[in-house]
Order: sequence, then structure tokens, then C-alpha cells
Amino acid sequence: MAKSRQVWGGWKPDVSPFMSDGLVTAEGVYASVNGYKPIGQFLAFADSPTGTFNGGAGFVNSLGATVVLAGNTTKLYVKSGTSWTLISTPAAFNGRWHFTQFGDKAVCVNGGAVLKVNLLTNAVASLGGSPPTAELCCTLRDFVVLGRTGSDYAKVTWSGFNDAESWTSGTNLSGYQPMQAGGKIVGLVGGEFGLILQRYRIVRMSFTGDGNAPFQFDEISQTGCRSEGSIAQAGRLTWYLSDRGFCETDGVTVTQVGNELFNRTFLASYSDGEIQAMWATTDPIRSLVIWAIGNKLWIYNWDLQRMTTATMTVTGLMPAFSDGLTLDGLDAVYTNLDNIGFSLDDDRLKGGYPKLTVVNGSGAFGTLESTSMAATITGPIVEYIDGREGRIRYLHPICDATSGISITVNSLATLGATPVASAASALNARGDMHVRSRGRYHQITQQIAAGTTWSYSEGVDVDLEAGGAR
Repeated sequence: MAKSRQVWGGWKPDVSPFMSDGLVTAEGVYASVNGYKPIGQFLAFADSPTGTFNGGAGFVNSLGATVVLAGNTTKLYVKSGTSWTLISTPAAFNGRWHFTQFGDKAVCVNGGAVLKVNLLTNAVASLGGSPPTAELCCTLRDFVVLGRTGSDYAKVTWSGFNDAESWTSGTNLSGYQPMQAGGKIVGLVGGEFGLILQRYRIVRMSFTGDGNAPFQFDEISQTGCRSEGSIAQAGRLTWYLSDRGFCETDGVTVTQVGNELFNRTFLASYSDGEIQAMWATTDPIRSLVIWAIGNKLWIYNWDLQRMTTATMTVTGLMPAFSDGLTLDGLDAVYTNLDNIGFSLDDDRLKGGYPKLTVVNGSGAFGTLESTSMAATITGPIVEYIDGREGRIRYLHPICDATSGISITVNSLATLGATPVASAASALNARGDMHVRSRGRYHQITQQIAAGTTWSYSEGVDVDLEAGGAR
């Protein structure tokens, strides 16, 4: 009897499933070294404020305390325990809420007057210095930068040096720049340098220190950003969706991350309206970018350059930080301390830990830290024995699940034939699953039930024997 080891490759739905190492399905998992790990189900940590989620962010103030802000189409809230306190009802709205931190201020924009929230007291007020109305914002070095300002969809305006409330152009290096090409500004990203993501190009904004022209603007790509909601940042890296698919930039070059892998599948799956309504954020601890669109999460590991998916109704994503929790607080969130799934001294239970935050279909805020989602991994079509029929007798999943795992093998006489499905038996004490599958070509699907305890899946060992030549 021959043996063959099938190791899970990357998810490549744009590639033909034969003569490829690419997976056809990678659902309910995220990519890790040598395989895939489970994604947790939704675990709520705060109820829903009234209205539809329209943007949020988390901050850590100078005392080390976390502050979480979230807005809907008419109000702005701050999280208080597991509920929300209304802090503002602005008069004008023109899009999503966007936030940026400048010291102990959170600058908040939504198309109307710019607001500030004191991150030490949660008090809210208009940002001083008479800034223009704005729809976008970021912090670039020692400046607050506003985008789509004063009803001009292609204009950026920046504050005075080290002063978020100094907005007199020409004073203290404050100024503005109309973008003469590239179309509408879709998003802003800050840090040591800024990125102005326009509809038809990407521009780097660099500080020069010149009193007459404190910033330099350099076009780095003519592949622009298609959706405001697709933009996510972690450190010096930024991701966004272009007309060609998903892109990554370090502020110098732009890379198409999904070419001939998953970009065509994504773009063919959604209308422009759905793409404009998508959300994005990052999980920096696991090196993941997450895009939510429709009832699907698209999850990209930027270290491994692999994408996966998960099915979940999501109405928003946002970056945030964990609160420090007492044992009583843990019991309230997890219902039972036995359900935590990690040590009580884990960093996730300390305040200020970066935390991927999800707003579910009911508007509740939470993390993906409960028991595992249902997972499905489907491999490529494989001809295990060249030119010969193969008869699979045993499968040995390379996975640490001891229950809740099932495998189906589709066998085909020819690549265009209708597949014949054969379900494997339950996992026995030796870790084997018996199956009777006969064909020249085979495709294996592994499923792991929701709630199963497991930490990795790397592939499957196949025991088979050769049949007659065809």
C-alpha cells in the first residue's frame, strides 16, 4: 500500500484546482506557519448603542486607561463597562466617523464640525482653532491632518506644529494642499509619513520642515483606492482595495497581494455598493488584516501572504484595546471562567492589549475569542499515482482535534466527470479514518465542527493502493 502526504497550501480560488497546491476552500480558519488555526466565534463584551454602527476606535490615554468611542449616524458614544454613554449629538453628518489620537485628545470627524474628546475625562467639545469641516483625519508626526475639508473632496488641511488646535494657514506651519490630480480623497493614513489614498492614485505626504512648504507630496502609485472601508493600517504597512484587487504599501512601493490567487474571486463576488459598505481593520498580534463584506470575513496573514474566509454577519470592524478585567469582570464576559480558553495571566486580560473588535449583526461589540467556528478545508484535485487509478483506504488527518472532525473524498474518473463522494469513518484510537474511494483523481475536504477544541491543521496522510492503468 502506498502512502502520500498532502500538506495544505494557500487558498487560491483563482487557480485551477488540478496541478496546484492551492486550497479550494479555507473557511473558518486563519493561516499560520505550516497550516491553519481556528477562528473563535463571537464573544460579546458590550451591548449595542442605539442606531446603526457608523465607525469607532479605541485609544490608550497617558494614564494607561483604555477609551473606546463609537458612533452611529446621529450620535457619538463612549463605552462604559458593557454599555455606552452618549456624549455628543452633532448637527451635521456626511459619512462614517473617523478618529485619530493626538496626545490625550481623540479628534473625531464625520463631515461636520470637528470634535475632540478628552481621553482623561471623556468630555467632548468642538476642536479649537476653527478647523474646517472634514470627513477624514489622521495624525502625521506632530500634526493633525484632515481630509475632504471644507466640502472639497480633494483637499487636505493640516494643523500647526505640535498643536491640534492651531488652524490658521501660514502660522506655525499650518496649511493646506488641494490635490490637483487623482480624484476624490478616499482615505488618510498617518504615522511617520502620511498616505493620501485617492480614487486614482496614492500619494505619500512627507514632512520637510520648510516653513514655506512643510510637506512634500509624491505620487507612489497610479493604482488608487476603490473603497474607503477597505483601508487598514499596521505600523508602516497599509492595505486597501483597488480596481485590480487587494494592495499593500509601505509608503514607497505598492504590491498587488492577491494577483492570480484570490482577487478575481473577490471582485466577482460583490457589487460596487457592497464594496463601498465594507469594513477593514487589523489584528496586529496575529499579523492579520480582516475585511468584512456581506456575511463574509476575508482574513489575510501579511507575514505568510495567505488569505482565508469565515462566514459571519458583521456590521462593522474597528481597532481597539482591552480593558483590564477583574475575576468578577471575567465571569460576566465569559459566563464561566472555564470558558476562557487561556491562562488568567494572559496579556489579553490586561488593559491596553490590542484587540480586534467586531460589531455583529445585532449591533453588539465583541471579539472572536469564544470556542472555535466551524471549519472547512478543501484541497486541490490530486492524481496520487501517475496514469493509474488510486484506491484510498485510510486517511490520517494531521490535526490535533480528537473529535468533531470529518473527511469526505470526491473521486473522479476524469477531470470533467461528476465526482463521487465517499465519507470517511470516525477517527479511531490510532488517529486513522477508514474510507473507500476509487478514482484516478481525488479531492479531500476536511471539516471540523463548531466548538471543537483544536489548535492546528496541517494536512492529511493518505494510504492507497494502485488500481489498473487507464
